[in-house]
Amino acid sequence: MKLKCKFATNTQKLWTLPAVQMKEFLIKNVRTIIFWAVFLTIVLYLVPTQHDYYLDKDIIDFKRNYLNAILLWTGILTSIAIFIGLLIKAKPFRQSVTALLSAGITIAFFLFIFQEVFLGVSLFINRLVKRDALQKVYVV
Repeated sequence: MKLKCKFATNTQKLWTLPAVQMKEFLIKNVRTIIFWAVFLTIVLYLVPTQHDYYLDKDIIDFKRNYLNAILLWTGILTSIAIFIGLLIKAKPFRQSVTALLSAGITIAFFLFIFQEVFLGVSLFINRLVKRDALQKVYVV
């Protein structure tokens, strides 16, 4: 008894079809797969483990003193880069400004949503930079 498939003309193609489709899917979407693997590693592993290396008061101070400035300047520089890119593409100035405003709102939204990811990455980078030892007295 031969198995029939509307996509294949013989049984050998029937069994190799899913493997070929999977290979084509992986080749086509390799960048997306790598992006999601890196993003999920950062969100599920890197960000939660950074709180183990810092005291809660230090994290609050870091948020207040540095994180807001980092997010603000990231948004400003990204918006300026988008604006310059739109002007180079020879769009009229009015369309460039409209696109800049919509891109700025979108960037602000993403920076607000991913604030904890930026905090985790910033704390990780802060841990990588070696500085002189700082003696800080804590009262328990």
